[in-house]
Amino acid sequence: MGSFSFSEIAGMLGVSKGTVEVYVTRAQKKISEDLHNSLFLVG
Repeated sequence: MGSFSFSEIAGMLGVSKGTVEVYVTRAQKKISEDLHNSLFLVG
């Protein structure tokens, strides 16, 4: 499975590259927070 650049994703979604960057940043932050707060990682 290949990976796509922000520009390629932006083209596929019909949004700007900056919008893709914001979405990815928000997703990374949410994933990090969810992992930090996960009861499965308490040990």
